[in-house]
Amino acid sequence: MHLVQLFAEFEQQRIPCLALKGPAVAMAAYGDLSLRQYEDIDIMVHTEDVAKAVEVLMARGFQPGRGQAERYKHLKLDHEVTLTAPDNSYSVDLHWQLAPPYARVFGPAVREVWLRAEDLQLPHGNVAVLNREDLFLALCQHGTRHRWWQLKWLFDVAELLRHSASMDWSRIEDILRTHPMARPPASLATLLARELLGIQVAPDVRKVLESSERTCMVAQGIRDEFLSRGQTNGNAYDTLLGLEQRPLVRAKYVAIEILFTITEKDLQFVRLPEGLRLLYYFIRPLRLLLQHGRGAARRIWSMAR
Repeated sequence: MHLVQLFAEFEQQRIPCLALKGPAVAMAAYGDLSLRQYEDIDIMVHTEDVAKAVEVLMARGFQPGRGQAERYKHLKLDHEVTLTAPDNSYSVDLHWQLAPPYARVFGPAVREVWLRAEDLQLPHGNVAVLNREDLFLALCQHGTRHRWWQLKWLFDVAELLRHSASMDWSRIEDILRTHPMARPPASLATLLARELLGIQVAPDVRKVLESSERTCMVAQGIRDEFLSRGQTNGNAYDTLLGLEQRPLVRAKYVAIEILFTITEKDLQFVRLPEGLRLLYYFIRPLRLLLQHGRGAARRIWSMAR
């Protein structure tokens, strides 16, 4: 009900939006809202509408979560901002991208998912959602960048795979052809669903999402972590760098996306006036070294080679 109400409010303010995860996943994967729990409401708006959407929510008494107050003002640094309802009963994750900058290449392009969006009928009204194919790839991207540390994410993908006949795999092939780095997360998720959850994957689907040697190695690492500790280390860079096969692209990924892409954490680490913003490109590597240690730096460097 909250989701439909928010959509109605945004529509009144002429703010197009899409429902992500939550009810959208419950209906697409399980066919029933009661079969999947969700705590937050995930809504995506166009980048140019983010500030207006935040104003609409704050006018209703929503407040940015801790450490989130400035996030929506730096749209290139992140992909979402969390605002909490006045009674603290739920939060809204307001998205403008499907993933942060370092992980966007591993999923469908946000401008294209808007064009392929569909309507979903809910008990209290209709909302716009990602189509099943984009939802599948977006879920694979999301789980992979978090190293699948919550097993429930894999159950969502597994349910979509269980009903793979309801998806247009030729459309998925077209998306993967134009966005090839979306394939490894989808292959990884499919492999994990087979090995950890025992899902039977149709041969034609396995052909589309054939696993590379590197994907199998990453899957083995994740599987071992689950079996030994009950969860993974959640390290995005371990996973995403492990999936990338091209050495030059891995080196570029380390240099551009990890070492020199300024994030909200860098802005919070030290506050500089706008005129000194360039100094963040020197501060970020120092912050990473201080916070994660030389061991993490050596691990990232070894994966980049």
